[in-house]
Amino acid sequence: MKKVILNILYSPIDHDSRVQKEIESQKKIFDVVSLIDIQSKKKIDGVVHLPLDFQPKRYFHIRGFSHIVLLLKFLRLCFRNFNFLESITAIHCNDIKTLLSGVILKIFFSRGAILVYDAHEFETEVNNLKSFNKFFLKVFEKILLGWVDRIITVSPAIAEYYKAVSSSSTKVFTVRNTSPFQESVARDLKKELGLDKEEILYLYQGGLSKNRGIELILDVFKQLPDRHILFLGNGHYASVVKEASKIHSNIHYHEAVPSSVLLQYTASCDVGLLFYENTCLNHYYCLPNKIFEYLMAGIPVITSDLWELKQLVKSENIGRVSAYDKEQIISLLSTLTKNEIEEFQVNVGRTKKIYSWEVDELQLLRAYSD
Repeated sequence: MKKVILNILYSPIDHDSRVQKEIESQKKIFDVVSLIDIQSKKKIDGVVHLPLDFQPKRYFHIRGFSHIVLLLKFLRLCFRNFNFLESITAIHCNDIKTLLSGVILKIFFSRGAILVYDAHEFETEVNNLKSFNKFFLKVFEKILLGWVDRIITVSPAIAEYYKAVSSSSTKVFTVRNTSPFQESVARDLKKELGLDKEEILYLYQGGLSKNRGIELILDVFKQLPDRHILFLGNGHYASVVKEASKIHSNIHYHEAVPSSVLLQYTASCDVGLLFYENTCLNHYYCLPNKIFEYLMAGIPVITSDLWELKQLVKSENIGRVSAYDKEQIISLLSTLTKNEIEEFQVNVGRTKKIYSWEVDELQLLRAYSD
């Protein structure tokens, strides 16, 4: 009997590096790997692609209606591919919004398939989630978990939560958002920015969005003219960073670069910054992919005092942890020396193989076979 897996993703796979890595790993143990996603331009070799014809913006103005339309279109796709779906042996649901579709598929179309729920975040504890919506999501998720065979999460603390709320027969695995192992070759970014090699260049890498500490970091470096910061990414706060860079010569901005060359930029800096604001449990227990990108590029980190980030940084001695406080961060950065950074870099070099996709891939593949 062939082993066939179906991945469900209600967004384009183009920019979802986690799902892309998981699909490549699935190819090692499944005879057929398939994917349902929305509005994707990227085609992955060796994957049976079942695109879902759905445009969220068309229905966005009617609250809740888009979810109904999406589900109906999913059901139509299922009936059109009934024979193929009968052969499915594993269903991999990415995020809570695909979970109902996965349960329907398991009950009516792919009976006998194992259902895997991959929670890319702490789904019911995300930022700005109102009390009623949070309550509804928790009840909704709890009901659907009754059909789930495996749960995959991104951090140990979130995994403990799902162990507590799911059936004892449901197995829970932690698969972190790590990067594939590689030795990074740095660009001469300091030269491009007109900096001396001995100057310390800090890096914020990723989306320039709310609750990521962008304004805090800007305020810090406005008071540290002898320390340089590069913001590498796009987003809502890009214009704010650009304006600050025109006034302060130590603040630099570069738009996001393709993932194929990203680590060349990362490795050109000395220290990576990660200051998520503690506004929700999703942030408190997060292990975002950017910290593993920093490690894979060989640079130490300074993070906010969030539970999972703190455990990682302190246990491996790969940088410093600070409260989400401007004065404390200023004090930390103004006293951090080049020698200390080099000591942290040695520890980073030692741990990057441990925190690589090659290690987390083993946990992912266990989730399908255990």
